[in-house]
Amino acid sequence: MNYQQFEAYLAKGFTNEAIISILSPYIRPERQQKIDAVLDARVPSVTVALEQPSDIHNALAVVRTAEAFGVDELHLIAPEGNARSGWNTSKGAMNWVRVHYHAGLCDLGPALKQRCFVLAGAAMEGSQPLDTLPKDRPLCLILGNEHRGLSEEARSACDVLYHIPMVGMSESLNLSVAAGISLASVTAGRRRGYSEDERAKRRAWYFIRANPDRLV
Repeated sequence: MNYQQFEAYLAKGFTNEAIISILSPYIRPERQQKIDAVLDARVPSVTVALEQPSDIHNALAVVRTAEAFGVDELHLIAPEGNARSGWNTSKGAMNWVRVHYHAGLCDLGPALKQRCFVLAGAAMEGSQPLDTLPKDRPLCLILGNEHRGLSEEARSACDVLYHIPMVGMSESLNLSVAAGISLASVTAGRRRGYSEDERAKRRAWYFIRANPDRLV
């Protein structure tokens, strides 16, 4: 059950409390403690968007990296090649994050800006250093295609462009490595955890994800 299906489930009249109560006996106490610790460490003020990723393995590596740094919401913009499929069957980090699909940046940008997110695109030309990105506002990191980088549309839509300073002979980084370095910087020192209501909702969903074969 993905997050959209979970929300539809709640709309039928089930409550977070009821779901947690039903599933608690089937989740080890240690697992419940792990879920609670993860929820308390989430960083809802940071999200990641991948523009036109072409390799699902690279995209999934970014998902794992983002989840490890406390991000639970990611966006895929017009995925290409084998990155178009395979998401519904992937395991691991995909069990614990919300992934949204968009036909283009025009579908995503306005929605995030309405939520006061700053759109920060990764690009070398005409950009500022990573460590200058704002930490007092919600932030969406936008990473471009593995080979072409950000499109002109994405560059124009971003509020700011940033780069990861490098001093070696290499001029570029692997997509997931760039995501990891970026996330380590922008999540440091940010407020973690959800509001009480949002935390209860996420906890219920995590309990379902921890019991994928048990219908409630």
